Amino acid sequence: MARQEQGRRTDGRHGGTNPVVVLLAGILAALVVLIGVLVTQKGGNGSGPSGPPRDRSEPVVADGQTVRRSELSNPPPTPKPVGDPERIKETLRPGKTYHVVLKAGLTSRVEDKAWGLKEVVSLAYAAEMAIDRTIEVNDGRRLNVERMALPDARHVKAAVEAQKQKAGLYE
Repeated sequence: MARQEQGRRTDGRHGGTNPVVVLLAGILAALVVLIGVLVTQKGGNGSGPSGPPRDRSEPVVADGQTVRRSELSNPPPTPKPVGDPERIKETLRPGKTYHVVLKAGLTSRVEDKAWGLKEVVSLAYAAEMAIDRTIEVNDGRRLNVERMALPDARHVKAAVEAQKQKAGLYE
């Protein structure tokens, strides 16, 4: 009886497939399907409507030029109106200038390819932009005229060499 107990598995399974093998088979099947979709896709050269126009060498709207919505050949959809026009009037009052400061930042380990050399670095990036919004006309349903000025914008990128991993991953 003791010999029979020794030969049995102690994890509760009696035969069957290892879950790791099932997981790897699923991943392999997903990769095959993805490759099949990519191979059979048409027009993968980036010249579709989502890419930038190739025949334009100048900006669509020149600096200081005004373009009305009715002049556009394919204008974007009109946004839904706000349900409370009085709140919009109170929030953005004509004649007032609102000063907005936008700040962004990130830190990450990245592969820096500066000057053709590749090395892993720790990157820290910070940006700050000041925006002055002067409301000229506001009827509560839409901002008819708003002037924006960007008096101040700055950013900084700092990259320092990352410490090498003990496992030798970046050597």
